[in-house]
Amino acid sequence: MKLSDMSTEEMAVALCRIAAPVERICSDPAFGEMLRGIQENGKKRMTVREAVAAAFGALVPALLDRHREDTYVVLSVLTGKHVEDIKRQRGMDTVQDVMRCVDKDLLSFFKPSA
Repeated sequence: MKLSDMSTEEMAVALCRIAAPVERICSDPAFGEMLRGIQENGKKRMTVREAVAAAFGALVPALLDRHREDTYVVLSVLTGKHVEDIKRQRGMDTVQDVMRCVDKDLLSFFKPSA
């Protein structure tokens, strides 16, 4: 569920539960470097496909190699699914969960810590 769709109480609980995993992800020097790379690529004239490929190529290792469990926790909180269920579900179901959960409110809340 997107933060913007949650009640104040639901959002408070969700933010408290995801704050530590998001902090660990955002404080990873490799993740910061990846964000800077995406930002610099954004200054270049790139096709949408090139921009997505650059972001995806940097983001996937940052989240799923070094911060897999943190990523699962965040996704668990936002979907209401158990971490073990996320681990077992089809990969494309997980991708769809991510697409449904991530919104500008979530990103803007944590942007200062990144």
